[in-house]
Amino acid sequence: FTGRTISGRLSSVTDEMAELANGNLEIEIDTGEIHEIGKIKDAMAVFLKNARDARALNADLQDTKEKEQARIEEEREREAHLEERQRREEAEREADRSRLTMLEDFQKDMERVMDEAASGNFAVRMTDKVGDGNLVKLANVVNEQLEVTETNIADIVTSMGELAKGNLAVRIEGDKKGVF
Repeated sequence: FTGRTISGRLSSVTDEMAELANGNLEIEIDTGEIHEIGKIKDAMAVFLKNARDARALNADLQDTKEKEQARIEEEREREAHLEERQRREEAEREADRSRLTMLEDFQKDMERVMDEAASGNFAVRMTDKVGDGNLVKLANVVNEQLEVTETNIADIVTSMGELAKGNLAVRIEGDKKGVF
């Protein structure tokens, strides 16, 4: 009877050891027996508890690593988004500076042409080499006005010269608008 009892207990301990050795941490080991086999089982229960604790620590460590990796990725995405926003804002500022420079150049050109016209020189024209379609249209309108004014004044000067010579048959020909 004693041999079978010891043999059964040893067989149970051997099976539990094999399970533990194969990584099965879900087994339950009975403890609290006071004989040598019970002491072996108590030691196996300590190994089992330590293995479970190590598994939990590894899971916590893996979770911490994943969270840290996610935080790092989030930070990279935030920095990339911030850099992209800064690039867009800088491009907008550069476009604003370029537009302002273009407008200043257009204004200087208009002042130059208007100063010449105020001095009686209607032959000077505004450039149409500006980077904005609306400014090109405005420059063309100003140039057309200067052309019409220059032509009308030339016609008036010619007519007055003929009148001064006594030619009363002089006429200003052409499609004139306004008081002509």
